[in-house]
Amino acid sequence: MQWLAGTILSAVISSVITVGFLSALVTRLQIRIDHRNNGIKRVYAPGEHSRALKKQLAEARAIQLLALSGYGFTHAYRRILTDCVARGGTVEYLLAQPGTAYMKDAAESRQRGGLHLRGGRGDPEAAGAIRRDAAEKAGKQKAEPGRVLVRYFHTEMREQLILCTDQSGRRTACCRC
Repeated sequence: MQWLAGTILSAVISSVITVGFLSALVTRLQIRIDHRNNGIKRVYAPGEHSRALKKQLAEARAIQLLALSGYGFTHAYRRILTDCVARGGTVEYLLAQPGTAYMKDAAESRQRGGLHLRGGRGDPEAAGAIRRDAAEKAGKQKAEPGRVLVRYFHTEMREQLILCTDQSGRRTACCRC
């Protein structure tokens, strides 16, 4: 009789776990469907890059970035940014103003501390290196290098935004959350 009670208890627990798992799966699929209805094609894991974004950046004559610090973007796409500037293109950063309460709040909310966000200054060494490398590369090709511009905003923002303008003037946008 004990084995019967154990079997029934085991079956009930298994059923509860299975129903919970299937319910979570259905909820996840519903979220995916909702994202597709909003025009979101795919969500990438941190550190994973879209081939389409890399292609857009590689073909762009102007790249504009709205971000807190631009640190991760600059390091992930440094070669592409350098090539853009070497071809005479422009890379523009619009970053959060250093030392503001907004930057302090952003650092705390991400549990990274202010140093990780570089105080809103992005990575000046990397921007300078992009300028130098692009000038050297353009000089070898007897071309005039483009520009790297850094500006700061004083208002709050929600998500990082990348704008690419191709050779024909068509502009595309990508939000990297």
